[in-house]
Amino acid sequence: MKMKLLEDNIVWENFVFSHAPRSLFQSWFWGEVQKKLGATVWRMGFYDNDTLIGIAQIIKVIARRGTFLHVRHGPIFIQQKKKYWQEKECVNDKIFCMKGTSEEMTYVPESQLKKQKGKMLVVTKGKEGVEAYYKGKNYEFRPRHVIRSKYAIGAGDTFFANFVSRFVKTGDFSGSIEHAMDKTSELLESLKFNLDFA
Repeated sequence: MKMKLLEDNIVWENFVFSHAPRSLFQSWFWGEVQKKLGATVWRMGFYDNDTLIGIAQIIKVIARRGTFLHVRHGPIFIQQKKKYWQEKECVNDKIFCMKGTSEEMTYVPESQLKKQKGKMLVVTKGKEGVEAYYKGKNYEFRPRHVIRSKYAIGAGDTFFANFVSRFVKTGDFSGSIEHAMDKTSELLESLKFNLDFA
C-alpha cells in the first residue's frame, strides 16, 4: 500500500459518497471550511497498486497541550482490513488518542490496541457507558442518566468534542470522560424531545 496526497476533489467526493456518505468530516467541503478557518489540511489517498482503496483528511490542530493531527470520521477504506493498519506502523505510533465504538475497535489489530492502552484509548458502548485506558490504567464509566432514544445523531461527535475540550483545558482524564458523557446525555434528551414531538 502506498500513501500520497490526493488533490482531485471529484475523485475525493466520489470516494466518500460511495463508501461513507454520512461522513461530513471527511468531505472535501469540510476540509475547505477548515482551511478558511486557518487550519492546515492534508488529504491523503491510500493506493493498492494504482487503485484508490482509502482516504484520510488530516487536520492539524494546535491546542494548549500541544499540536495533534485529527482524522475525524476517518480514515475511510473500501473495506476495513486490519492489514492496512499493520503496513503503516510508523503512522500508528504517532496516534496518541484513539476513540471509537466497540464495533469500530474490531477493525483495529490487537497489537495496535495494546499500544493504545499505554497511551489513550476510549471505547464508547452506548447505554453501557465507556471503557477507557489512560497511560496503561483501565477505567470503566457508567452514564448517570441513560436516555432511551431511537435518535443518536451526533452522539459520538458530541462525546469526543466535549472530552477533548475538557481534557485539553484540565488534564483530568476521568473528569473529562464524565463531562463528555453528561453532555452526550443532554444531547440525546434534547433530540428525543425535539424529534419525538416535532
